[in-house]
Amino acid sequence: MLFLAGTALACGDGEPRMLAGPSPAIESTTEVSPPLAVPTTTPLPIPTILPPLAVPGWAVFHRGRDLWIGKLDGSYERALTRGALGSGFAGEAIDTAGNSTVYFTALTEQIGEEPIVEGGIAEVYRQPLDGSSDAERVTKIRVGGERAVLFRFGDRDAAVSPDGAHLAYADETGLWLRDLVTGFTRRLLTNRTCDEESPGLCQSFRWPSWSPDGEWLALARMHSRGVVADFIRPLEPVTEYTSEAGGSSRGWSPSGDQLCVSKGGSNTDGIGLMTARGRGFRDIGAELLHAGRIPAEARITTGCVWNADGRWAFSYWHDGRGHDRRIIVLSSDGSFLSSTRSALPNSGPVGWLPDGAGFVLVAGDGEGRPYSRILLLNGSLHELALATDDVVAVLPD
Repeated sequence: MLFLAGTALACGDGEPRMLAGPSPAIESTTEVSPPLAVPTTTPLPIPTILPPLAVPGWAVFHRGRDLWIGKLDGSYERALTRGALGSGFAGEAIDTAGNSTVYFTALTEQIGEEPIVEGGIAEVYRQPLDGSSDAERVTKIRVGGERAVLFRFGDRDAAVSPDGAHLAYADETGLWLRDLVTGFTRRLLTNRTCDEESPGLCQSFRWPSWSPDGEWLALARMHSRGVVADFIRPLEPVTEYTSEAGGSSRGWSPSGDQLCVSKGGSNTDGIGLMTARGRGFRDIGAELLHAGRIPAEARITTGCVWNADGRWAFSYWHDGRGHDRRIIVLSSDGSFLSSTRSALPNSGPVGWLPDGAGFVLVAGDGEGRPYSRILLLNGSLHELALATDDVVAVLPD
């Protein structure tokens, strides 16, 4: 077992930082938005931001290029990486006793100077969720290729299987699978680069995502005509199942029998549900339009976050121009449940609060700087008790 306490890793060599308590309460003016099919034509008022909440659960988040983890109530936080050139969350594995281990990556070496980066080294670590022992380096990945600046091993470029036995990751050359016990690595899919003679044949695979039972991998296949969702069984001889539905934001249902796919764009093709083989795509956006739950001007942007009880959510611009961002909640069968105005521009849900009462949102400040808030289903908007850039995952206790 190898423990590393270098520049790109924060081990348990100090006391966790205790954050200050919440500020005095102020009155909320945020309201739950009814599901009307009428676009907003005037700018919304500046939302009232309430003090932090004492909510359960954990948040994995960035501060600059480093990755951190902390309790959502602000009582505890620790750095997962320190001084990394880039970092990413690679998922959570839970053993038979219910103990949670988080996996993350740190880019520790880089060849070349931006914007021309020829490659680098990404190291993969694991650590108990509660920080009860130091982080352990489990493998090292060499990232290469002529456009390796696109593969800094950020969030979603690597994913650990639910049992912690395998790591799927994407680099400039394709999609790979590494056995974290034996170290054996094999290529699952190969990227094809574009050239002048065959510009339409280029494709690359990104963002692997394991099904809850560890049987399937969903991934995004990028090609000259856009992005589509592909599926493979990585532990068997690879057979690629290709859907006709595009999508860069994807989420597995808790049961693993459905996958939500969101690709942005118009309401008639931006959000839907499909099976693991990419079959039976159900156009949820078109159904909501037909039922009068969203207007024709709407543009679906982000989402596909599932709650443990089967509810799932996505966000969209109600007026098509970004002035009125709303979050729709649906049941596991796609039935409409509620619509809540987020009141933040360029925002979308990253994950449900573990108690199911609302979401952690990530928003942009208009200059490319992310920040995070909590939005409850009753429409109230709250500060996050942690000082974060973008939250990338929400985990239960």
